[in-house]
Amino acid sequence: MLTRRQVIAGVAAMTGNAVMSPLSAAPFEWRKTSPADAGFTPDLEPRLDKLVVEKRVWGLHGVLVVRNRQIVLERYFAGEDNNWGESLGVVQFSPDTLHNLYSATKSIVALLYGIALAEGKVPPLSAPHYAQFPEYPDLVAAD
Repeated sequence: MLTRRQVIAGVAAMTGNAVMSPLSAAPFEWRKTSPADAGFTPDLEPRLDKLVVEKRVWGLHGVLVVRNRQIVLERYFAGEDNNWGESLGVVQFSPDTLHNLYSATKSIVALLYGIALAEGKVPPLSAPHYAQFPEYPDLVAAD
């Protein structure tokens, strides 16, 4: 289970954008910006509200839109939650609410790997995986 702040810190760490001060371990203060200033339609928040009211989207626990390390939109909702099938009832979600990610991290890692691959920061998928971890020679299968 992770909070929104933990997820952002993890994503930032994987992309090389540290969010913690190395000396104080104080959280990086994310700046907020308007949707229009970030290049989005200025009515982004009312459009989200309309989707929720019209039940065109449902089951949202939170929506976080970040562009260029600036928070464009951050909204949290109340809703049913569970922990591996055990009902937690209705929860009012917030930035600090612990939340199961289940398999969502696989998609995030795939997205980040694709970005890093496009920037030449990681080897191609065809490269032997064990070669990327020379500190674990005992994991390499014998020929």
